[in-house]
This record gives sequence, structure tokens and C-alpha cells, in this order.
Amino acid sequence: MAITIALNSTFNHLTGGSVAKKQNASSRENEAVVDITFGAADDYATNGVTLDFSVIRKFKQVYACEIVAKSFGRVMSFVPASGNDSATGKLKIWHTDGTELSNGNTGTRNMTLTAIIRGN
Repeated sequence: MAITIALNSTFNHLTGGSVAKKQNASSRENEAVVDITFGAADDYATNGVTLDFSVIRKFKQVYACEIVAKSFGRVMSFVPASGNDSATGKLKIWHTDGTELSNGNTGTRNMTLTAIIRGN
């Protein structure tokens, strides 16, 4: 698959730069707005499509990914990897009846998403 993930510079005014530090009571977390782009031959894979957020600097772990804009009208959810590893989280996509897309579904081809990710 040729899924690409890149920082979305449109939202730099919200994050104070490309990656923002969010300080909370117990630690500092990173937050970024990213674009996730699927290629022309990127079909859906049963049990989710792997998203490699390790390409975004400062992210060794990603425990939250909120899809805020999408070009595909289906329900989507992010499943963090074991230990919140930034390179192996999964994006799962569901039909409106609650069933997961089938393996090889072509609806993800050329799909674009904008997401807010959080981790450290």
C-alpha cells in the first residue's frame, strides 16, 4: 500500500507550529493535524489498515487519532497498537449497518482524511 501521512500546515495557527506540546497533569503530549492519503490502488484490508505515524517527527506513541474530515462517507475508528506504537495502529472502517468493510473493498482508493493525532 502507498498510504502517505504528512503534517497539515493549514492548522499551524492552532498548534503553534507543526507539532504542538500539550502539557497536562502527568506528562507532556504531542498533538498534530495530519493528512492521510490513500493511493489509487489502496484497497481496504480486513481488520484495519495500518497507519504509520512514526513518519511524523516526535511521535513514538500514538494513542488517539480523531478523523475530522474525510472524503469517504463511512464510520471510521482508530485502534491503537500494542504499547501505543506509532507505526502499527489500525484504521477500521465500518458500513452504516455496523459491519466492517470487506477485504479488498475499493472505497478507500484515493481517499483523503484529515486527523488530529495525540501521543508522545
